Amino acid sequence: MKTENPALIISVNNQSGAEVKKGTFVDNTGSSVNTQNSPYFCVGVCNADTDDGEEMPVMSYGVALVKSGAAINVGDSLYANGDSVFPIAFSSPPTTAEVLSKVGFALDSVSAAGEYIRVLIK
Repeated sequence: MKTENPALIISVNNQSGAEVKKGTFVDNTGSSVNTQNSPYFCVGVCNADTDDGEEMPVMSYGVALVKSGAAINVGDSLYANGDSVFPIAFSSPPTTAEVLSKVGFALDSVSAAGEYIRVLIK
């Protein structure tokens, strides 16, 4: 069984205007984030379903269970797009944007989108 291990949980007031589901990567307002487009604003992954205006527990460091958006291998660097993670295809040498978009490393392999994996949140 795959399990989570939250090492650091912070509180963020959900100002997104909507409910945010557990496993969604969020910014400092509780809005879901695509780290390829906004690499500077991801504070972590929502750790419980949270209504608009409520305080949201956000795992900013630890091991989170999140949904894959594609096939992923153990050790892949990952970027987040809302409630899913995707492997980063780094250039050689990597660009600053690619490096900053990384939210963590895959601790499991999956062969398709929609499967849950453990991610070591950076």
